[in-house]
Order: sequence, then structure tokens, then C-alpha cells
Amino acid sequence: MRLPVDEDSWLGKSVTGMAGNVITLNGPAYQAEVAATVKAANAAGLYVILHLHWSAPAGFAANVQNPMADADNSVALWTSVANAFMNNPAVIFELFNEPYFDPVSQADGAFNNVTGGFPNTTANEMIRNGGTASYYFGLSSGTWGGSEQKVSYTWSVAGYQTLINAVRSTGATNVILCGGDRYSDDLTWWGQDPPSDPVGQLLHCRHLHAEDDCLAR
Repeated sequence: MRLPVDEDSWLGKSVTGMAGNVITLNGPAYQAEVAATVKAANAAGLYVILHLHWSAPAGFAANVQNPMADADNSVALWTSVANAFMNNPAVIFELFNEPYFDPVSQADGAFNNVTGGFPNTTANEMIRNGGTASYYFGLSSGTWGGSEQKVSYTWSVAGYQTLINAVRSTGATNVILCGGDRYSDDLTWWGQDPPSDPVGQLLHCRHLHAEDDCLAR
């Protein structure tokens, strides 16, 4: 079972929506709800994949999916999540849901001038090692609903290797999933320069619309 996680809610941050409104989130209550859901799923015989779905840099509200994890909050999120579930091997960590630096269609637009043919080496390097992004995305209402807006703001992308290192620094040995570019539908980057895992519990995860196909490494 895949369970999406919002980094702001887990960390209990006070965040600013795009309308300028400040939202104070209850981290302990959110973490307790996630833990209760995981416990119920495990009791039903299910493994749970926790995946970072909603993220945003700095103190902006994580109310939409951005192209990749951010160094400001995502490292702290995975350090905390790993500490919370490190003793539960039935919990799997999918570090980010569907990166998309190289757009699938013109409608998606180009992100941070990372464009070009498929596969896109620059995008692959950003996903693995991180880098600097010039825009983030948020919802115009500041919470949920409303239209998505691209906002000019420079922030640091947290690549998979940084997030893997954060998880492993806690001593957690849970299985980790990493999806590729183009909404986790790019297999090429894994063969070019995949991240490394000191405990050898790393999977490449490909999203094929209604189903996930996870390939062991």
C-alpha cells in the first residue's frame, strides 16, 4: 500500500501560502495518524510504501507536487521518518513521488531550463545529486484547490544520494525506492549513474500509470 506524506505536516511547520496566509501544522498529530495507518495496514498483512508526495522549499506551503525533493525540508523529513520506522521492515521508503525535470509534454512546461531530448542527462544528474532550481510550484489559494502557479524562487534540490545518506545515517535498513525522471517513467538514468546504498536495500521504482513496477538492484 502506498501512503503519501506531506513534509510540512510531518515536520509540524508554520508555512506561508501563496496568498500570504500562514498555516500552522500539528506535526505530532500528523505523525500519529501516519503511524496508526501503517499499523492497521501491517495488521492486515500489507507492506506500506511511505512516499514524499507534497514538498516545497523554505517556509512555503507544501500543497502541490514539485519536481523533486528540497534540501530545506526533505532531508529533515526522511531523517525523522527513518527514525520513526527503522524497526519496522514492513515499511518501505519511496524518497520522492515522480520527479519531472524533463517534461513529458509541452503542457508540463520546462522546469529551470532543464530541457532537451529524452533521456536528459542534466535532469538525471539533478535527480541523483541535487542542484539549484529557479522555480517552485504552489497553489494560488495557499492551501488546497485553486490553480497551480510557477513562482520564481531559487532553492536547493535534494538528490536521491543525499536522501539515502540521511536515511542510513539513522541506522535504518528499510528498503528504499527511487523513481526516475518523467514522473518515474525513465529507466535510463539508473543504468547511467544510479545512487548507491551502503546496506544494499535499494530498488528502482518505475510508475506505469495505474501500476508500479519495482526492479531490484
